Parts: sequence; structure tokens; C-alpha cells
Amino acid sequence: MSPFEKIVNRRKTLPKVDLAQGRSIAYSRSTTRRLMELIDANAHGNVHGGVIMRMVDESAALVAIKHSRSPTVVTARVERFDFLAPAFIGDVVSPL
Repeated sequence: MSPFEKIVNRRKTLPKVDLAQGRSIAYSRSTTRRLMELIDANAHGNVHGGVIMRMVDESAALVAIKHSRSPTVVTARVERFDFLAPAFIGDVVSPL
């Protein structure tokens, strides 16, 4: 069996989720931190906003996967994104 066939078969055997059974916010909570490096910033040392937005999106995906117990989740839309303060090279950033 090839590695690709193993992946396909694993996806076919996922357990069904009972949507009537709710999960708490505490159950789905996740914490992520990342050190900002040279590749994340411009020549002035400011971290690009897109890097922060990607971190937030990845963190949201982790929570959605855990909450839904499904490996297939998507970001449908982000209506607003406010940057409260700049991040610089060497900062440890944690999306809230």
C-alpha cells in the first residue's frame, strides 16, 4: 500500500461527530507562540502584518480542528483586523 493510499484510507475511517453534543470553549483552547526572525520583518526590523495575520489564521485553524474534530476547516472571512502595536525582530508573539 502506497503512502497516499494510507492517507486516503485514514480519512475514510474518521468517526462521525455527534453535532448535538456541545464542546466548551475551554476544551478547544490553544496557545501558540512564535519568535519573530529576520525573514518575518522588513529592513527596519518591523514584522510584516501578513506574518501576524497568518499566525492568527493558523491558531484559529488549530482551535477549529480541535473543536470540530475534523481535519478539514477553512477560514471563510475576516471582517476586521486591528494591529495594536508593532512587532519587531526578536519579539515573541502570541495571537490572542
